[in-house]
Amino acid sequence: MVYNSAQMVFESKMVKRYFAWAFDGAKESHLRVLAEVPLFKGMGKGLLRKLLIDLIEKKYAAGDTIFHEGDSGKALYVVLDGSVRISKRSNSGDKTLAVLGPGSHFCELALINQYARFATVVAE
Repeated sequence: MVYNSAQMVFESKMVKRYFAWAFDGAKESHLRVLAEVPLFKGMGKGLLRKLLIDLIEKKYAAGDTIFHEGDSGKALYVVLDGSVRISKRSNSGDKTLAVLGPGSHFCELALINQYARFATVVAE
């Protein structure tokens, strides 16, 4: 088998990423939350582990805006810890549409088409 150097670097990064993930105790709790997300119901643990390895985890402090209404969208979000408030502008001010906690997901339509975000999402 012949490997080029780019392929070896890529595989080396993947191995390091996997081992870093495997020894992170928080990942097991994240795996349990992910298993409860309706979008991923029915997926086996092995597939969920692969999915969790490929996900990009971002942490937001309370009050941080994740995105604004009108921003372009290209990502799905899953709440692992804490909560987010989804609100929409109206003539009478911002209206809260939902508050989502662990196991909730939002913006799944961005995976199909990169529509502009219809609401603002802020971490709580």
